[in-house]
Amino acid sequence: MGSIFKKTFIALVLISIGLVSFYLVIPYVKSLSRETLGKRIEIQLLSDAMEPIDIEVGTTTLTVDLALNDSAREMGLSMTRNLEEKRGMLFVFEEPGYPAIWMKGMSFPIDIIWIDKDFQVVDIEKNVSPNTYPRSFEPDTLSKYVLEVNAGFVDKYGIMIGDMVRAAEK
Repeated sequence: MGSIFKKTFIALVLISIGLVSFYLVIPYVKSLSRETLGKRIEIQLLSDAMEPIDIEVGTTTLTVDLALNDSAREMGLSMTRNLEEKRGMLFVFEEPGYPAIWMKGMSFPIDIIWIDKDFQVVDIEKNVSPNTYPRSFEPDTLSKYVLEVNAGFVDKYGIMIGDMVRAAEK
């Protein structure tokens, strides 16, 4: 009888250690992924060559161009005639705020996704038409990043408030 008790006790201890490790490791891995995206953005800020980067929003991977300064953010996608299905533009702001997006010079509708400093989706505006200009669209929550994608992207790929944005695995 003592042997069965001992084996059961050891099994429970090992399961407990496994569960505790799991709940400690998963948040750490997620934070590394967010840190990696932040590092990729920092590298672009320091670089003269503006290379697109791959990100994941929820479970969907897409390639984004970065708008890192005032002139790039003001221009946005306004000179783009069409956008490939899994392409977008990620606007990077110096500090969290309530960044307003307008449709000046746009030729196609977009979905707008606001993202906070921790890379979590905090607000979404779907199917914003070019004819809404000069109206601007703002989030209800502090945001540091804005992702613009083709209209319908949010619904097609099931993007929701609370989804995380991270660097895509290569």
